[in-house]
Amino acid sequence: MNRQQRHAAILRILREHPVSTQTELAEALHAAGHDVVQTTVSRDIHELGLIKVRDANGRLVYAPPEAAEAERVDAIAQHVSSPPENAIPTRSPTGSDPRIAPPLVRSTSVTPPPSAPGSPPRAALRSSARAR
Repeated sequence: MNRQQRHAAILRILREHPVSTQTELAEALHAAGHDVVQTTVSRDIHELGLIKVRDANGRLVYAPPEAAEAERVDAIAQHVSSPPENAIPTRSPTGSDPRIAPPLVRSTSVTPPPSAPGSPPRAALRSSARAR
């Protein structure tokens, strides 16, 4: 068995069931008819760029490198809610937020709604509050 066939077998095993240790992976390869030792499994893990991610039960298991991006997207999606209607996404250079934020906040400040019919104007309310 050559290395490419062994790598394909490893990826197939990882797709079929969770594997959390090199020993488990070596045993699964033996069960599939591949005669390997732990050092070979370790080298294959490195060459394939396998990573460990948490499965549905929270257990760390081996996965192909593209699983990291999927896991990251899932984690972000859990914490993101829909933006408010008046939110405008912006992109700025790293470290520039303290310079950009104040003018944006000032330019988007919400003005209070006009007074309801029949109620005293806001200016009258402010002047009566000062008189107290």
